[in-house]
Amino acid sequence: MKLKSIEDLKEKAIDAINEIQNFHRETRAFTPYLTHSCVGVSSIVSPPYYKESGFNYTICYGKLLNEHDITHLNILANWINQNVLIRLCALMEYYKFIGGRIIIDDSVTGWEKVELLIALRNAFAHTNGSIGDNAKRRELARRVNQMFDLKLNDIDTRDQIPLSIDTVIDLIFNACRLYIINIKEIKKRKPKDCC
Repeated sequence: MKLKSIEDLKEKAIDAINEIQNFHRETRAFTPYLTHSCVGVSSIVSPPYYKESGFNYTICYGKLLNEHDITHLNILANWINQNVLIRLCALMEYYKFIGGRIIIDDSVTGWEKVELLIALRNAFAHTNGSIGDNAKRRELARRVNQMFDLKLNDIDTRDQIPLSIDTVIDLIFNACRLYIINIKEIKKRKPKDCC
């Protein structure tokens, strides 16, 4: 990747981020969060959030959904959300806004969520994403809840870090774009002396 300036880099990065966010929204239009009121239904239409993004589908399951189906489909939706964050982090690394010796500039808008993105990526890329009895992932879930002002009782996490698309995922995407737009220079740590 040979680009002329940081502005070229910013433009390419934002285009790539917009593309994966759009793919993610369309994928999730087929796998929306399901409430327990969906027990006994065999099809649903895309919720308003996805319709507003241009994705209006009717999803036919081929059977009447039960509690187990709803739990399983919500776990799959959460897995998709985890994976888009891994991909978003990879793009931020590819375009050299984070990673390696690059220092996150805490004077740039969005830096807190960029830092959170890195922590989430590390949790999701190296585990199955469940919280379990892992203190670090439990702390990460608490951090997500606090940063996005979520109410744990409102979210069916099934032992997962909450990643609602409209209250968490979109806000992380927006923060990454703001960070890219507003950063003036990429700063790197000096390499550690050998031996």
